[in-house]
Amino acid sequence: MQGQGSAAGSAGATATPGQVPKAGEAAGTEATPAMNAATQGRATSPSDARAQSQGQPTSAQIAQGARASAAPDHMRQAMAALDQARAFDREGKEADCMSAVQQANQLSSMK
Repeated sequence: MQGQGSAAGSAGATATPGQVPKAGEAAGTEATPAMNAATQGRATSPSDARAQSQGQPTSAQIAQGARASAAPDHMRQAMAALDQARAFDREGKEADCMSAVQQANQLSSMK
């Protein structure tokens, strides 16, 4: 059984980078440049969407040299406000607790 385990149509041929057509030049890829432009800077996979919503770079951004960063400053402030709210709750300070929760909510909804 000749060819078993090899890719169909490869027949031992290899392409050099200069021979590989760019997106949009090969038949069936005409829409690729437009799709790339439309999604520039936007997460298009579930993992990228999750990373982006948490203030982290997408896979493409990491590949281009971006570094994963810590949570955005407003998220750290929101978490601190929640910690303060818990402390107020333990002390029975309901009004202060609710105020801290409201502050945390405002901070966490910032983009």
